[in-house]
Amino acid sequence: AAQNGHAQSMRVLLDRGADLEAKDNAGKSAIDLSKAEHFKALVPQILGTMRRDRERERTRFAEALAAKQTEIEEAQASCAKALAAKQAELEELRAAKQAEVDAQAVAAEAYRSATVAAMAALGQRVKQLEGLAQLLWRSHSTATTCPPGQVPS
Repeated sequence: AAQNGHAQSMRVLLDRGADLEAKDNAGKSAIDLSKAEHFKALVPQILGTMRRDRERERTRFAEALAAKQTEIEEAQASCAKALAAKQAELEELRAAKQAEVDAQAVAAEAYRSATVAAMAALGQRVKQLEGLAQLLWRSHSTATTCPPGQVPS
């Protein structure tokens, strides 16, 4: 249609979305094939088609961008939710570990206190036994006198 100057046919084709950049087997586009005088008649139609194409492309990109934005926002919300869940889980583990450490500290303190008390009691018992040993030694020494270095018989 462009090569033979059929402006009306070209208008119809362009209105229906024909691609001006499409090439034939020889590699020529509709613009390449049209003669200058035919091309002048088609310029307003071509410009209108290009404007509509550009507007359709803008709309398509805006829709794709909006869809991608929604997808990103949903992914961010999902990540935030997963992070919050993981933080809660870690807080529970930390609290459980802290309770375990606290229980071990209480048990260690109780053991230390019991050990100190047992050592004090043992010290008292040792003093009692030493006192008893001295008392026995004195009573035995006064009952028998032995020269130094000999054991009484």
